[in-house]
Amino acid sequence: ILNCDFVISTSNFTACLAGSLGKKTFALDHADSTWIWTYNNKNMATWFSNVKIIKQSEPGNWENVYEELKNEIKHYLNT
Repeated sequence: ILNCDFVISTSNFTACLAGSLGKKTFALDHADSTWIWTYNNKNMATWFSNVKIIKQSEPGNWENVYEELKNEIKHYLNT
């Protein structure tokens, strides 16, 4: 994880580990997530300020998640 530019993961241990290591992380989350992925008004994880949570807009629909992830990666690569 430390050798990666950033981490893309589902909302699991990998996302938590990357967050605790301070690595820029995109956590892909389902619409009815658990309490651990609470977030502030910028969709950043409460526990890890370097974890961006990208959540489904509705159960079973991942299109918005992939579109937002694509935009986030483009932005990251251009900075």
